Amino acid sequence: MSIPKSVRASAVVAHADRYEGELPVAQLKRLAENSAGSGKVRAVWQGSRDPAGRPQMHAHIDGTVDLVCQRCLQPFAWPIAIDSTLRLVSTDREAAELLQDCEPYEVQDDQLPLREMTEDEVLLALPLMPRCKTCENSAQSPPPPDEPRDPGPFAALKKLKLK
Repeated sequence: MSIPKSVRASAVVAHADRYEGELPVAQLKRLAENSAGSGKVRAVWQGSRDPAGRPQMHAHIDGTVDLVCQRCLQPFAWPIAIDSTLRLVSTDREAAELLQDCEPYEVQDDQLPLREMTEDEVLLALPLMPRCKTCENSAQSPPPPDEPRDPGPFAALKKLKLK
């Protein structure tokens, strides 16, 4: 099955339904706004119960999102590979109790917005300050020793002070 906008949580868990499909970044509004607006992700969502019988959703999301390098301002492809299990809860209290053991997801009106959940998972996986490989590599390596260092704007003042 493709990724629908929304599904009934109780049915997905009861039947261990599986949804899989590709979503272009351009169709995911928040993701498109926080990226270069292109790329696509493939998502697989599977409903199940944990060993204690509690409802959960497992997600596997992969693909690429085109980001804009914050240093050179050029677009580049950022690979996405996410495996996540969300424990389905119905109250804030349940979520708070499970927070240390797993990732809770509060279900409202028995609906799971799968496309929105996919978008949330991808947004959480993006870097805060994306940099392409070229800029990342140049930022990690010091300048070559044979290049003269820039003396800085106050070098002339320092010479005057020493006289």
